[in-house]
Amino acid sequence: MNNTSGSRLSVTSLYLFVTVFFWLSVLGLAIGLPAGIIGTATSDHPMSIHATVPAKTLGDLPWRVDAPDRVAASIPIDHLSTAQIVAFHSAIALAGLAFLFAFWQLRQLVGSVRAGDPFSTDNVRRLRILGGMLLIGFPVFQYVMAGLNEWILTTGGPDLPSVRVDIDLFSITALFGALCLLVLAEVFARGITLREDVEATV
Repeated sequence: MNNTSGSRLSVTSLYLFVTVFFWLSVLGLAIGLPAGIIGTATSDHPMSIHATVPAKTLGDLPWRVDAPDRVAASIPIDHLSTAQIVAFHSAIALAGLAFLFAFWQLRQLVGSVRAGDPFSTDNVRRLRILGGMLLIGFPVFQYVMAGLNEWILTTGGPDLPSVRVDIDLFSITALFGALCLLVLAEVFARGITLREDVEATV
C-alpha cells in the first residue's frame, strides 16, 4: 500500500468515526434530555449542586488539622420549581445543540479533506467557528450554569451560611485548543492565497 492509499484510508476512517460519534451524540441528546427532565420533575432529590462552604460549618476538626477557608461540598436539592426545571434543561439543551453543531462542522471539514480539497474558504470559516466556540462558548456556558446553580441553590437548597457556587471561567485545555484551531485557520487561509497566486501566474 502506497502513502497516498494509506493517507486516504486514514482520512476515511476518521470521517467514519466522526460521523458515527455525531449520530450517537444526536441519539444521546434525543433520549437523555427527555429522560433527564422527567427524572428531575419526578424525583424526591432531583439534583445536587457542587458549591463551597466555610470550613467552620464542618464542625470541630481533629487536633492540629488545619482546614482551608472554604471547602467543596455537594449540596442536595430537594425541590425544583417548574421555572427552574425549564431553565436548567434549556441550558443543557442549548449546550448539547452547540456541541452537535461543532461536531457537524468538524465532520464537514474532515469530509472536505477526504474529498481532496481541504484548502477552501469554507474550511477556514469552520476552523474559526470551532476556535471561537472554544474561546468564547466555554466561559459563557460556565457562567450561565454557575448562575443557574446559584439561583437554584439560594431558592431551593438548605439554609447554609455563606454557601457559594464558584465559577471556573478559565480552562487551559479550551484556551489551547481554541488557539490551535485559530492558528490552523490562518494557515489554511494563507494556503488558499498562495494557491490563488500560483494559479494566477500559470
